[in-house]
This record gives sequence, structure tokens and C-alpha cells, in this order.
Amino acid sequence: MTAKLNSYYLNEAALFFERGDYFSANISIQKFLEHNPENIDGLLTQGIISSALGNHQSAIKSFDILLSADPNNSVALFSKANSLFDLKSYLQAINCYESALNINHNYFDCYLNKGDTHFAVNQFEEALLCFDMAIALNPKSSDIWNNKGASHNELRQYDDALSAFQCALNINPNNAKTWANIANTFANLGQLHKANSAYDEALAIDPRFVGAYFNKGNTLFALKLYEEALRSYKNAFSLNENYPFLKGALLHLSMSICSWIDYPELKLQLLEDIKNGRSVTPPLPLLSITPSELLHLQAAQTWIANKFTTRIITKNFDKSLKPKIILGYFSADFYNHAVSNLIAEVFELHDRYRFEVIAFSYGPPRSDSLRMRLMQGFDQFIDIENISDEAAAKLSNDLGVDIAIDLTGLTKDGRTGIFLFRAAPIQINYLGYPGTIGSGFYDYVIADPILIPETCRKFYTEKIAYLPNTYQANDSQRPISNINFTKEELGLPNDSFIFCCFNNNFKITPEIFNIWMGILKSVDGSVLWLLEDNQIAKSNLITEALNRGVNSDRLIFAKRMPSSEHLARQKLADLFLDTSPYNAHTTCSDALWTGLPVLTCKGESFAGRVGASLLNALDMNVLVTNNLEDYKFAAVQLALNSDYLAEIKLKISQNKITMPLFNSELFTKNLESLYLKMIYRHSNCLPPDHIACSET
Repeated sequence: MTAKLNSYYLNEAALFFERGDYFSANISIQKFLEHNPENIDGLLTQGIISSALGNHQSAIKSFDILLSADPNNSVALFSKANSLFDLKSYLQAINCYESALNINHNYFDCYLNKGDTHFAVNQFEEALLCFDMAIALNPKSSDIWNNKGASHNELRQYDDALSAFQCALNINPNNAKTWANIANTFANLGQLHKANSAYDEALAIDPRFVGAYFNKGNTLFALKLYEEALRSYKNAFSLNENYPFLKGALLHLSMSICSWIDYPELKLQLLEDIKNGRSVTPPLPLLSITPSELLHLQAAQTWIANKFTTRIITKNFDKSLKPKIILGYFSADFYNHAVSNLIAEVFELHDRYRFEVIAFSYGPPRSDSLRMRLMQGFDQFIDIENISDEAAAKLSNDLGVDIAIDLTGLTKDGRTGIFLFRAAPIQINYLGYPGTIGSGFYDYVIADPILIPETCRKFYTEKIAYLPNTYQANDSQRPISNINFTKEELGLPNDSFIFCCFNNNFKITPEIFNIWMGILKSVDGSVLWLLEDNQIAKSNLITEALNRGVNSDRLIFAKRMPSSEHLARQKLADLFLDTSPYNAHTTCSDALWTGLPVLTCKGESFAGRVGASLLNALDMNVLVTNNLEDYKFAAVQLALNSDYLAEIKLKISQNKITMPLFNSELFTKNLESLYLKMIYRHSNCLPPDHIACSET
């Protein structure tokens, strides 16, 4: 074959490649390489074509053959790095990009792609350095400014992010991605209306921008503009029903407004997708949809894997014992929030002879009375809202924190990334999220034997640290208002049995609502008192009641009010009906604190066994049922037997004083006992393991 024909096949391969016909390009380059197996240009072209076809291993083989002959070929190194990136071999890709840049210091595309790779593995500072080098070479690229802004955004450097995005817009004002990034930054700043407007700009440029519809839906959801949020989610769904985490967000919103029309079909799709390892839902919404701890684990693992592509960070910590153990409590919720309402007294009661207690707060600024109390209850109260996850972990290390406790977990505003970067030698998942985080970042989850029986340990990536009574801290100082509410002023009938449930609306499933309506039908004149979370949910619940033959006047809705007043009004109820599969948590202890009996159904998951855990710690297991049929029967019997219900209420009032549930001092000592066992294992070079403390 002549040299001219050989050259023809090489040029033909290049031509097919430019047209996007990679299959034909591959045939041509194979013909060329049959007679020129060591040709540098041919091997490079073959590698690039193989990569375009998705045959990345074959591409790397071609690049390696080339590099063995020409180790300083920066284009081959760059191309090999691109293939490694596509294989998600990010650290190897970074090494290849660096080798290419050592040969060619002005390789613009290499800086760009290396920055993208650092970004993919959460190395945002390193990504910024790459993007700055690329900008120095080509300041007129809007994409580089966009990527620079996104890195600043991840580092919580929001002003710098917005400045970079503005530079991108100055170059290309019609870049939908830039507008979406601006919106994401405003959302991170809590400026939700500005975020919504920026998403609209992105969608005006690109009406098929699925991610913008999805994030706009999240923003509208946070603004409690539920109907608009639903439209935005559905727009995203119509374009790509498999967009990551969209189905779960859509179902969670539907549950939050008690719109159950599409619930059965969407639930089945969601559960099947989780089984198949698809990224379809954030972990929290799933807790109210299924009791399956296996699915809870799989959803958490998928969420974490999607969020963090880097390997787990390891650090060498000093294992010597110190005079004081430093505890670091991390939370977005150090204000008048359910979690802080539970645990505030524990911070105050920690033994200062043995422990130093530091708060790391990353929620927005607050000024309520509980925030003031919390700030006084810690030895240090540090705001880390505006520093990156890596910087927060380093700060914790610099302060010598021995045990880092995550009180937010996979709930709203959680920052599990801090724990990826190892904030302390011992890291704990506690209280905020009722389930496994699904990662290797956390050593322990704090629970009790009811919440996580031995048979269920396999569904947790953490080792279980068992408290003896209940896992849940409770504040024995929680004030109950002295206001003596009347039934009349709260819209309650004077002569009716009052069932109630003040759980968030998303915990109300069609199944539990069916049970409640059956209970109302069995108890003449009874009413169900519910939290009025939003007007749409109220309207939908009334419609659902009517569909089940229950008049609308038998549903009464309670508007939100200050915590102490909300506790006071609960005295007017007769029986709290718990939800399933996601129980009342803080809401359950609220009711019991006021003396209101809570009837629960012990479920199959952490989230569904909290009611049983709390009632056990109050020695009120008589209020724990094991299935919904027994739950319904017990509710009716309690409503029809006033003497028996009075005995239960009397026992609750007595047991509040004598039993462990509201004994904050005992709880804190038991919690400290667990901490000491963790420290003992660490200082003796023993890995984390399941541990338990006997009651102090």
C-alpha cells in the first residue's frame, strides 16, 4: 500500500471524526494503523476516536503505546487524562494533566479540564488555581469565569462567585448556565426571590433547561409557593423524568401538600428505581414513604456517592489521652428548632471537669431566645456559615476537637462534607437525621436497642452506640405557657373527643389517613386536630376526608404559634395519633411533656420506632402497638373508655418525674459514658465497634 493511500486513511478518519461519524472514523484509522502501527499521529487519532466512542480503556491503551515512544507528547497526556476523567479515575487524570502542563505551561484546555477534575473531587481551592491560570491565558472565555464562580460558590465565597459570574455575563449575556449558577448562589445566600428571578432568566434563554426547572422548584418549595413549585418540578419531569433526585422531590412536595393523586404510581416508580441504584430521591423524603431500612440505606449511599466523588479523607490524629475531651457539636439548627429544643440542656449539663463543649454553627444568623440560651450553654460558639467544609474541618482540628457530633445529617442545610474532611478522630451521626448517613465518614450513630435492634445493624454504615433508655435528648426546662386556652377560641367543640396529630403534613400518608378516618367513624362526634402547615394541604385533607365519608367539620386545623403556647394548647386534646412509617419525634416528646398520651405503631425503621423508644423510656408501653389494625382498635378503645384514658394520663404525669425520658442529667451522664468508651477505643488504637453503656 502506498504512502499516499496511508495518508488518505488518516485524513479520512479525521474527516469522519469532524462530522461526528465516529464509527466510520474508527474503521479508517484501523486501516491506517494496519500498515503504520507505531505512527504517532495514527495512535493519537485512534485514542481520541476510541474515547469518543466510549471505549476509554482502548483509548488509554493507544495513548500509552504512543507515550512509550514519545513520553513528552503533551496532547497524548491531555487526551489520556480526558479518558481517565470519563472513567472517573479522577486522581490519575489529575496526574496526567499535571504531566502535560509540565511539558506545555500554556496549555489552556489542560488547565480548564484539570480544574474541572479538581472540582469533581471536591478540591475547590485547587480548581480555582487552574481556572485562574486558564483565565490568564484566555480572559475572554465565559466558560472559565463560569467555572471559577462555581468553585467560589462551593467554597461559600459568594461575593467572589457573583463577581465571576458577572464577568461571564459580560462576555456572553445569553449563557443560561451562568444565570443558573447565579441563581444557585442567591439560593445559598438565602436570597430566594433573587434566585427565582435568575432561574427565570436561565429558562428564558433555554426553555429546556431541566436543572433550572428543578432548582427553581426547590427554591419555590422553600418559599412555600407550592403550586408554582409543583409546576416547575413537573416541567422538569416532562423533559427528563430521570433527572437526578427529581422524583423524590416531586413526591415530597406532593406529600407536603397532601396531594395524593399520583402518589401510588410515583411511589412504586421511586422504590423500584432505588432498588436499581438510581439517583431518584434525597434520603429524608423516603422515610415517610417506605419503612424499608434497606432502601433507606441505598438511597443514602446513592445521595452521598452523587455528592462526593472523592475518596474518604484520612488523617493521623494524636491518640494520647488529654485532660479534657473536646466535643464539637455541628448544626444548622442552633435556634428555635426541633433539634435544639431537645438537646439544649445537654450542652449546659456536660461535665466541664471532663469535657469542653464547642458549637460549630452553620445556619443563617438568628436572634431568638433559644439561640441566646445556646450561645451561653457552650464554652465556645463559632459561626462557620461562610467558610468551606474543608476549612471548617481544619478549624475543628486546630481546636483539638476529639469527637465531632453532626446534629443535622441528611436534613435541610446539612453539611456532611465537613465530616468527609475529618473534623475529628471520632465522628458521630446523632439526632438530626433518623437513619444512616450511608457513608464511611461517620464512626458511630447514637441509638437505643428499640431503634436499631441487632438484626438491623447491617443497614447502617456506622457502628451503633447504644444508650440504655432512649436515644433522644429532652429538655426538662422547656417552658409551657401559662395561657389557659379555651376550646372555643381554638375552634374546638366542647363536648367532643379530640384526637390530634401535630406532625408535619408530609408524614401523613394515604394509608395512615385511611386509619384515622376509620377511627373518627367509630367514635361518634370525635374530631381530628391537625397542624395547618399550608392552606393547600388543609384543602386537600378536607377533600380526602369527604371522599372517605367524613364531614369537613370533623377536621380542625391549628395554626402555628410560639412553642410554649403550642405546648399549652395541647392540654385540650385527648389523644395524640402518631404517624407511620415516619413517627413523631420532637412532636411526640412535646405531647408527652404536656401530659398528652401518644398512641404509636412501632415500625420497621429507625424513623418508625421513635415513638416506641420514647414511650418505653416513660414506661408507657401500653400506648405502643405493633400493627395498624391494633393501632386503630386501641385508639377507638381509649376514646370510648374515659376512665382508662384518665388512668393513662395520671400515669404519664407521675412518670414524667420518675422515669428516664425527661431526666436530662441522667441522659447526659449516659451520653458522656458513650463518649468515654469511644475515646478509650481510639486511644488504644481500636477501630470503632458497636458499644453500649449500662444505665448510670
